[in-house]
Amino acid sequence: MFFQPQWLFDAPGIEATKILMSAENASACCILNLSTSSPITFEAADSFFIEANTEAAEYTSRVFASGADAWIVNAGRFVCSSDLGNWVIYCEKAEDVALIAIRDKRLLPIFEPALEELRAASLDDYINRPDNGPFPAIPLVEAWKTEILKNYST
Repeated sequence: MFFQPQWLFDAPGIEATKILMSAENASACCILNLSTSSPITFEAADSFFIEANTEAAEYTSRVFASGADAWIVNAGRFVCSSDLGNWVIYCEKAEDVALIAIRDKRLLPIFEPALEELRAASLDDYINRPDNGPFPAIPLVEAWKTEILKNYST
C-alpha cells in the first residue's frame, strides 16, 4: 500500500509504527536512513529505534534535528520494520513516495488502524481515482496506468 512520505516523518509516523508494533506484539522497530548508512554497521547506522513508550516528541526531535542531520531535509531512502518483521515500510523521499508491505494479507485487519494513520491505499485505489489520490501533482499517463495495474494490481 502506498502513502505520502510526509506521514512517516511526523506524529502520524510514530503513531502508525506503535500501532503496527502493538498489533503484532512486537517489542521495537527501527527506522534506518539507507542513504547515509553505508556500509551499514550497528554503530554507524543513521537510525532511530521506537518502542511502545517512545514519545512523538522524541521522534520529531530526530526528524527535525539541526543541520544536515535532519531527516526532514534529507531526500534519501528510508526503511522501517519491527523485530518480528510482519510489515516493512520503504520510502524514497526524493521520489515523494512511500509504501508499506504486509507479510500476510490475513494480517491486514489488525494493521488497518495504522494504515489509516498513514493514509495508505492500494495501488488500485490510487491509480483509479480521477484526482490521482494523494499524489495529485503527478499526472498519470493512461498507458502507464494500464501497464502498472496489469503487472502490480492486487
